[in-house]
Amino acid sequence: MLDKLLFEQSGAETHEVYKKAIGNKPLEIFVRSILGLDTLTAKELFSSFLSNGPLNSQQIEFINFMINQFSKNGKIEPEMLYEPPFTKFHEQGVSGVFPGNDAKIINIIREVNQRAMVG
Repeated sequence: MLDKLLFEQSGAETHEVYKKAIGNKPLEIFVRSILGLDTLTAKELFSSFLSNGPLNSQQIEFINFMINQFSKNGKIEPEMLYEPPFTKFHEQGVSGVFPGNDAKIINIIREVNQRAMVG
């Protein structure tokens, strides 16, 4: 229903032109890419990880940076955590900042991204 409404309001001549304009991604991801993710929601999703033990200042800054990225863009692809701008914290990205715990961070990222698909 939302997809149909957006198509009708877009002014695109065909549905194919409309899909090309928004990109070849599910509507939920497109909407979140425009609106971002609520900062409070993003913080809640990382709260269990944050409460599992003491973090150093670099790790806290990295988590806050991820939360800001979710708030702005709505989604982070896991491979992005090994590339700039995430490598500004450590040359190895998430693996260097969270040695031995990078898989936990990636699982949280995947969960947040999946939530965009289901609601």
